[in-house]
Amino acid sequence: MAAATALAGAGCSGPPEEAIVPYANMPEGGPGNDPVFYATAVTHAGYALPVLVETHDGRPTKIEGNPRHPMSLGSTDARTQAMLWQLWDPDRSNMVLHGDAVSVWDAAREALLARRAAMADRDGAGLRVLTGNVTSPTLLRQLDALAARYPGMQWHRHDPAYPLAAEEGARRALGRAAQPMYHLEHARVIVTVGADLFIDTPQGVRLAREFAHGRGEARSGARARLYAIEAMPGLTGAMADQRWSMTPAEMGGLVERLAASLGGSATLGQEGGSAEGPAWESGLADLLRGSAGEAVLVVGPALPADVHALAWRINAMLGAVDKLVTPVPVRSPPGLGALVEAAAAGEVQTLLVLDANPVYDAPGKARFEEVLRRVPWSMHVGLYRDETARACTWHVPRAHELESWGDVLAWDGTPTIQQPMIAPLHGGISPHTVLQVLVEGEDTDALTVVRQTWAARWGGDRQAAAGQADAGGNGVGENRAGDERWQAALRTGYIDTDKLGQGTEAHAGQPPSDHGGDRRGGRGGRAAIAATGMGDARATQAEDLPRITVQLLADPYLGAGALANNAWLQELPRPLTRLTWDNAAFMGPETARKLRLDTGDIATLTAVSGGAGVAAPVHILPGHAEGLVTLHLGYGRRQAGSVGTGVGVDAYALQDRDEHGDPLSTVQAIVARAEGHHAYAHVQTEMSMHGRDIVRVEDLNAPAALPAAEPPSLYPKVDYPDYAWAMTIDLDLCIGCNACTVACQAENNIPVVGSEQVRHGRVMHWIRVDVYREAQATLFQPVPCMHCENAPCEAVCPVGATVHDSEGLNAQVYNRCVGTRFCSNNCPYKVRRFNFFDFADHGASAAAHQNPDVTVRQRGVMEKCTYCVQRISRARIQAQKEGRALHDGEVVTACEAACPTQAIVFGDLNDPDSRVSASRASPRAYALLEETNTRPRTRYLARREDTAARLEPDDA
Repeated sequence: MAAATALAGAGCSGPPEEAIVPYANMPEGGPGNDPVFYATAVTHAGYALPVLVETHDGRPTKIEGNPRHPMSLGSTDARTQAMLWQLWDPDRSNMVLHGDAVSVWDAAREALLARRAAMADRDGAGLRVLTGNVTSPTLLRQLDALAARYPGMQWHRHDPAYPLAAEEGARRALGRAAQPMYHLEHARVIVTVGADLFIDTPQGVRLAREFAHGRGEARSGARARLYAIEAMPGLTGAMADQRWSMTPAEMGGLVERLAASLGGSATLGQEGGSAEGPAWESGLADLLRGSAGEAVLVVGPALPADVHALAWRINAMLGAVDKLVTPVPVRSPPGLGALVEAAAAGEVQTLLVLDANPVYDAPGKARFEEVLRRVPWSMHVGLYRDETARACTWHVPRAHELESWGDVLAWDGTPTIQQPMIAPLHGGISPHTVLQVLVEGEDTDALTVVRQTWAARWGGDRQAAAGQADAGGNGVGENRAGDERWQAALRTGYIDTDKLGQGTEAHAGQPPSDHGGDRRGGRGGRAAIAATGMGDARATQAEDLPRITVQLLADPYLGAGALANNAWLQELPRPLTRLTWDNAAFMGPETARKLRLDTGDIATLTAVSGGAGVAAPVHILPGHAEGLVTLHLGYGRRQAGSVGTGVGVDAYALQDRDEHGDPLSTVQAIVARAEGHHAYAHVQTEMSMHGRDIVRVEDLNAPAALPAAEPPSLYPKVDYPDYAWAMTIDLDLCIGCNACTVACQAENNIPVVGSEQVRHGRVMHWIRVDVYREAQATLFQPVPCMHCENAPCEAVCPVGATVHDSEGLNAQVYNRCVGTRFCSNNCPYKVRRFNFFDFADHGASAAAHQNPDVTVRQRGVMEKCTYCVQRISRARIQAQKEGRALHDGEVVTACEAACPTQAIVFGDLNDPDSRVSASRASPRAYALLEETNTRPRTRYLARREDTAARLEPDDA
């Protein structure tokens, strides 16, 4: 296939010189005008998020989940969908810089080679490499080769998004560094402590699918039960059969008491550890004990390592280890603290920073910036000229993950291949190429380096692997060792280890050395857990107000701050608060009352230990643990770009570090009220249903009801001879993750409007996820256009811009619309969006990434959900070419494709065997605002509540 080429107006550098990758599904006779999909991966905290990327004429325009990959199963999360914005972000670094002077890669390479020559006589003493979390077998091979060439070299890891406490907890319990991989498809009782299973974790998509599978059991005894203990209300607590609020310190005491109830004896020294817990704890312990072999305990990344170690022991007692939770080995190099100490002592002469930003996100970052400027020579390789790049001697723009070759492990250890969708838009350089300059003295292209890794693993010839790809796109070394496997990996997106006979353990392709890291060995499995002591834990001292514990968490979408310049994520409403373009000091109502604070007030939070502090707006959140403030990281960027700079407050200013220099997730702070008031950009301000059955909740143990009869209507029934499109949304499966919202935005060229317009109620999302709080329950409801049979919007349009088509779609004719907004006023669901301004981005980069099958709307035009009519048309045309009718499941809307729990079903009502027909026949099916007699094509399945699963009394 021809290489991917960008539009000339987008300022692209043209196709890669090597042949581009094979199709995931090759269309008959070539691509024509149809989109082409490629399998690849983006990363989160160093782990693969496997995807298929849709391209039009060589331009990546949409990301979908990879249905073949075990960690995706065809779905995605909001963060993954938004990586497309990052690819096309015009604020990305576009030039090599030496200080503030413009340079070129050749000059940077020569400078790097000069440092390499200077280190040769000293065995690399003074050379340090700083990265985020690394799982790439190729990058790890290069780091090991560098360490072998220069024994004095040190590799350091700094990644605020990486769950470091979970790794250390596994080391204390198992004797080796590992991360827990959960298998919820086999669990009947799931207890989470400070953990949000479905968001801000590389395994969230898989866990959501597995949870939905267990949730789908209709019988009370067979349905998986979920219990959540959390400080900041999250998606897991919202979906739980019962949740309780606790501070992180109290959670440690709970875990200790559960261990004691199950027969354990270790102590943590956590607050509440020696006190008797509430009455429901004994019921929870009894349930865990009675469900041994089918119960699992999940501990969140913000809790200390000792709590994670104790969780391994509890899971061993429950018979869950190696069944419901398995340890995935990881590499554990020294952290940032060791680098700071070495730099302060003058031991660092050359520092290579690969896509990390510690000047912004390191604990005690002021000291790091100080010692960084004392390093004689430093090079930063990253997507942006961020805070760290500006403090380094050299800055080299990095090629985006969708622009370069690579490999990376998924959370379960599956090796996943990354391949370029387009040539680097800004001349970016792959980290593999940069490291190869230090290792071999040559800037070898990334494809060759990656092929060398897998040729060696498959027993192929290294020299054969070093060749260039041929013009036919068959990869290097055609008909040589490993070529067939390589081709298969490109098509599937990952190394199919069952077919290739290779293991998928996380250490695949990773030598044992950690370059100075903790190499403590030990026994693994259940025996190691039972035999290992817990070690000491620092007790959190209770303080009287105005001293308070501040919990620092990664933002649900921006993470630790690397995605702060992503406008799709900035404007995506946070799951339970519906807040956009901001972070806040969240606290419970009682805590706010004691502090005499209200939502929007400004509070100063000053760390007791170091005196650093921030001024943050207050946000009262029902269900939040009392005596605690939660502040999200990832905001307050100084050099993020035109979108993210100056948005929110920098919570890292409060963060403290432990004796190893690793960040702590809680800090003691003094809180005081300051002058001023802050206006939030909420997309939803009323979260009560006021007695209406907007979201219906049914008792799982009650007798099943008969399907509701459709109310009579004076309107004549309309027949649809070909297709009658419809959608159902199962509210029992919707976890409120908002993946559907951003997927729709990417598919349909929906613009962002900014915080000021959001405050005016002018957000443009075509599908929103409403949140309701009713009787201690949190309910989610995605709301797209209902596509009503009796559509109120159609009757009032004076120019016939909103019409009904022959397949039941409520269509919008943009070039007829004159902007009266009568249709919006007459819509009871409020799903129509009006372009008060020309919100669409008409720049060259925006035009390049927009879906060419969807019109870009102008000012003064009404728009809304179309059921992805362009996808319907594409499938219909293909079916007509083949002389057949459309099959069920052949048309998949963007929201349906992204949904990790498969809560959304779309299809043809004329097909009695279709999934949508079956779901609408469910006794749980109902129409929203049915009393208006709009007869919507979009219907809902009621949320189910398992009253038998509740533990009494309810202290939530």
